[in-house]
Amino acid sequence: MGTNLAYAAIQQLGGTTRAHTITARKGKALAFGGICRRSVHHPGSKIPARPYLALDVSDERQIMESVIAFLTGRLG
Repeated sequence: MGTNLAYAAIQQLGGTTRAHTITARKGKALAFGGICRRSVHHPGSKIPARPYLALDVSDERQIMESVIAFLTGRLG
């Protein structure tokens, strides 16, 4: 199980993002609280872990049983 989304790992594990510039792509400007700018400086973020792909012991046991059943059915 998993995902290939670029932001998935930091949501699962937590971490920090570096400072960067956000620039308008589709429109001519960005609007925040009534102020419009072509680009803004983002200071970075500290993102707490928010696990969404969690396996407990019973999940791991069920996966192992499924794998063993598949392999023994094919090879046995």
